Amino acid sequence: SPVYLRIKQMKRISGIFHLIPILLIFIIFIFPLLKPGLIVGGDWTFPATNSQLRVFAEEAKSLWSIREIPTGSQISHQNLYLLQKLASLWADTGLDGISFQKTILFITLFGIYFFSYIFFFRLTKNKFSSTVGALSYLFSPLVFNYLNMGWNYVLLFLALQPLFCLLAYDYFKIGGIKRIIALGFISAIGLFQSQSIIWFLILYLILFLNQFKFSNIKQIATKFILGIFAIIV
Repeated sequence: SPVYLRIKQMKRISGIFHLIPILLIFIIFIFPLLKPGLIVGGDWTFPATNSQLRVFAEEAKSLWSIREIPTGSQISHQNLYLLQKLASLWADTGLDGISFQKTILFITLFGIYFFSYIFFFRLTKNKFSSTVGALSYLFSPLVFNYLNMGWNYVLLFLALQPLFCLLAYDYFKIGGIKRIIALGFISAIGLFQSQSIIWFLILYLILFLNQFKFSNIKQIATKFILGIFAIIV
């Protein structure tokens, strides 16, 4: 039918919008990082071999638990628990730590683009503007800075940030238990970089203030408290 053909054509055009960004991601980020060896980085260090990756995955606590704080005591961190479970599944397939590290990084870079595109499209309803906005976010000095420093946990936060904002925005406007749970899971994943729990709360507070009105103060305040509880849990 004409309507079906119209929809199919629109989907094809929508797909073309993403071809150039995907090509740029491959050329600028992925191809240079396909060389052998681990990516050196501040907080994105992984074992190289399969056996070493398995040891990392089976650790009862994250590698951060052996780091001493200035007081001389040690802090037990479980914030890499989800990552260690994923590493365990990866090691079971026989693949090594290098492929695990780089695959996670490549997925993160695509996430920075696509999640920001989805968020911008929700705000603008314009595919071209959303593509430009997502590319501007991906190729911002912030992303290149943390990529060069090897702070890939921060890059993961940058990928999750637009999705978190989108869910929080919809949560304050519409509500729903599924959005509360999703906000909690995104925060848990983002907690690979410890400070992200503060960043998420700041974003959450900004979106709350954006939706705050004295006419709906009781309803919006209740949502705010429930959302904070879910994120902390």
